[in-house]
Amino acid sequence: IMTVSGHIPSPLSGNVKVNGFNINQKVTFTQTNYLLNWYNLTNSLVLSPPPLKDSAMCYDAADGYVILYGGMTNNGASNQTWIFKNGAWEQIHPNNSPPPMWREAMVYDYSDQYVLLFGGTNSNTNTYYAQTWIFKAGEWKELSVNNSPPARAGEGLAYDSYDRYVVLYGGTNNYAYSGAGLSDTWIFKGGQWSELYPSISPLDRDSENQLMMCDDPLINGVLLFGGWNPSGIGGYNLNDTWIYSSGNWQEIYPQNSPCARQGSVMSYDPEINNVFLFGGWSGI
Repeated sequence: IMTVSGHIPSPLSGNVKVNGFNINQKVTFTQTNYLLNWYNLTNSLVLSPPPLKDSAMCYDAADGYVILYGGMTNNGASNQTWIFKNGAWEQIHPNNSPPPMWREAMVYDYSDQYVLLFGGTNSNTNTYYAQTWIFKAGEWKELSVNNSPPARAGEGLAYDSYDRYVVLYGGTNNYAYSGAGLSDTWIFKGGQWSELYPSISPLDRDSENQLMMCDDPLINGVLLFGGWNPSGIGGYNLNDTWIYSSGNWQEIYPQNSPCARQGSVMSYDPEINNVFLFGGWSGI
């Protein structure tokens, strides 16, 4: 659990440039010095999920708790659903659940007011999934959609607060990690998927877990960083930065960037108007 403390001055207003991306309107922003602290709650918890790799987790704003689903255990892919509320974990047992999987993508859809899950894989059965599931009030439901992204894992999935829909990008559908990267862009709105065809798109990529992509209201869109490109012999990590807004991708060039990596986690913190990225694998 991470807490934020420190002095936050009064907001300033004006035309700004964020990470090299021009925002052509007045926005309110704050500049602050803050302290970030990690607290290890493991020893204080009565119950916890099993050790997991590449599970999906997000905040469920409608139900008021954090939800965790799936992941790889020592015995294979999991189909357990856990919630974290008031400092404690609880395993719940919905009537229906997605299949056991890992490397799925999950995000809260603020427009439709439920948690959205797509994709994932199960290496025990050599299966990639193209199922669309929603979670609300403690229950999972698979949606019947008219059109769907192809099966994949390790994709990016983020709610776009400016355009008011969920954006999906990239992923992979091959265990060989060679020549199997995806570079398609889809949006999810009102319970249905639609594929977009931007004139410019990032390179195909995926990530060991969910691709590093998140909403950033200060740039009126979604921020994408890094990932794994499978081209060539063995593939390579990326450290490029892209913004998605209103159907278009644009690459930006910040003065400073994290090193090339995949498997990181990235999230927007509305309290201090910053995107945070932590960890990952550089391949070195």
